[in-house]
Amino acid sequence: MEQFMINCIEILPEADGLADRSLYKNLKAGKYLLNDYYKLEDNDDNNLTRNNKFLSSSFFYGKGVNIQAIVGKNGCGKSTLMDLLFAAANNYGYIIDRNENGEGESHALYIADLYLRLYYTQGANDYVLTFKDQEIFKSDITRELVIDESVVIQKRLANESFCYNPKDSKVLSGSYKGKGLNYEEERLALEKFFYTIVSNYSIHSFIDQNYTAAYYAPYKQGHTIEIKSRSEAASENKSWIRAIFHKNDGYFRPVVLNPFRENGNIDVNNEIELSKERLSSLLVYYKKSGKHVLLPYIFKHFVLTFNQGYKKKCFEKLIRSDAFDFFAERRKREPQFIPTKEMLDIYEKDLKLINDSYFVSEENDFLKKILDTFGLPYKDNEIAKTAYMYLQLKIIKIIHNYGPFKKFAYAVRYDFGLKKFFLLPPLIDYLFENILSDDSHITRKIRRTVNFLALANNVFCDSYKWDEAAFFNRFDFIDKSIFLKEKDKDNLTIDDINDCLPPPFFEYELYMDKVLTDGIKPDISYRQISSGETQMLQTLSIHAYHISNLLSVPHNRIKYDNINLVFDEVELCFHPEFQREFINRLIIMLKAFRDDYKIKGESKGETWKCFFNVLILTHSPFILSDIQPGRTLFLEESGEPNYVLSKRSTFAGNIGEMFYESMFMENTVGQYAEKELNALISEFNGLKKKPVRYLEVKKIIDGVSDSILKHLLIEKLERES
Repeated sequence: MEQFMINCIEILPEADGLADRSLYKNLKAGKYLLNDYYKLEDNDDNNLTRNNKFLSSSFFYGKGVNIQAIVGKNGCGKSTLMDLLFAAANNYGYIIDRNENGEGESHALYIADLYLRLYYTQGANDYVLTFKDQEIFKSDITRELVIDESVVIQKRLANESFCYNPKDSKVLSGSYKGKGLNYEEERLALEKFFYTIVSNYSIHSFIDQNYTAAYYAPYKQGHTIEIKSRSEAASENKSWIRAIFHKNDGYFRPVVLNPFRENGNIDVNNEIELSKERLSSLLVYYKKSGKHVLLPYIFKHFVLTFNQGYKKKCFEKLIRSDAFDFFAERRKREPQFIPTKEMLDIYEKDLKLINDSYFVSEENDFLKKILDTFGLPYKDNEIAKTAYMYLQLKIIKIIHNYGPFKKFAYAVRYDFGLKKFFLLPPLIDYLFENILSDDSHITRKIRRTVNFLALANNVFCDSYKWDEAAFFNRFDFIDKSIFLKEKDKDNLTIDDINDCLPPPFFEYELYMDKVLTDGIKPDISYRQISSGETQMLQTLSIHAYHISNLLSVPHNRIKYDNINLVFDEVELCFHPEFQREFINRLIIMLKAFRDDYKIKGESKGETWKCFFNVLILTHSPFILSDIQPGRTLFLEESGEPNYVLSKRSTFAGNIGEMFYESMFMENTVGQYAEKELNALISEFNGLKKKPVRYLEVKKIIDGVSDSILKHLLIEKLERES
């Protein structure tokens, strides 16, 4: 049965011998089984075998979805175990592309002293990926666990050896050196891994300073590898986790953390605005399909406001973009060229002389090419001009930031002498052919803007005033979309809806109807809902956003069809009812993505499948009540796995019993109440001789809520007093 699961994370013995164990905290070497796919024979940590009684998740949560949980007290190592998984994903991505993807702070660090194994099932195959400091090697295993410590599949940081064919003679002879990976090899390497999307809203999580680690300085051909200590990394203000937040790599590096943090700080207002956009496509999709995953809320309408200053902001970013590199030609001739201060001063003066009117005029050949490509007429209108400025900026950012488009980097350059854009044929034609054929997340905002212009051009004139009610009326922006003309409007995918949302130069408010047991409360603004409701909607939508982007990538690029979702402390801000409903909401959402993906593949005459593994770190018995038997790892306070508890089923379990057994609680009443009741019990002996105090104690016992506990206390009082 095809599926995707992470079965075990093993910390290797070398980790215990490290002088600096900050990566591992209280976790010791050993295997941490995340489910019962494997079993340890006779509690021997080295004897790992397949479990013949394993129940495929395909029979439980539906095809392609596996859900697992990790439980334990605060400080037991749940989050540390996930940090090691993120570190492994970071190093795997780094060692494949040699840190070529990403800009600025998105540049990764290769973490030293990582000694780890990941055991996972992908499709019908089992894999073991081993991390030993500078080496990463992978065993391709089917049905039977076999770890080949020789060079089956490996890549070393210290040279450029890499191959995914274990029979390759160069690999077997150890002579596969001096050759980096080409794009196709990178693509295949990453496709055989998985992408991890993480959400953790705890304000004390993912703080940069807590993620300094020893790292290897970027490798250069012909040089030796230089290791930097943890203290050196801290003094350089380098944190390995920082790059995982900065998603400027086109989903190359196989992990992303949410919400975005800047040195540990979350911009809550920005997150609300982002989640509003992410949530909108889901709400509209569910409204049209009748799948109300986000109840009690149902999409009602948008209210849009044109951002008057957006055009100016785009212009300022545009003239600072790579297309305006004054020294580009010089750098091509002289790679080591560094401009002098005088040269930079002249460059700055030239930038200040650039007039923004050229970029939104009919004289601009770049703009003319854009409009001709999409069949749009030119309109002398402020809203249209903002769209024109944005489209130019977006296209230039795409060709300089995203791997598949970087070959078009010189298709558009600004000529400071002629004071106009220079378009390089035939590269410029190939660029727009690729933009037209691309239907991934990379070009999504181009489609939104073009769709808007196509609809708005019919009403634009010099005196036009924006009227949201007349333009974006309910679903007109979808039903009339130029990109959906040939599609069945009753069977649209989430991606289809996503492409038709308002373009980025509109600020908009999302309004919803709230469905209550006694009726509907209409027209509620997204900013008016409670913090717990916001948390639930944000948590689901942030994963939906990344899933949608990942699945939108075409198969001739780096493509992840296996997606790992990690929810750390998912119950934060959730009422118990939201906790109880969470997994069911998640399953319906993931099924919608799987169904959409299948439909999208069928439209191209292909069979497309995607698979989800879900890891939930929780303290909530309401969550555990929905976890399939054999899918929960229980960690003791010491960080040791408790496999006796792991064998017990929590599915449809009694919530009260799970508070006591599954949450490692020694008592099920408040600590103050426990202390006071014990103090009362100490008074029982001979208490009837003190009738006033006896009545006081009896009155306190009468206030005990638990009827069984109250009965036992009264019985003990009568017997001993």
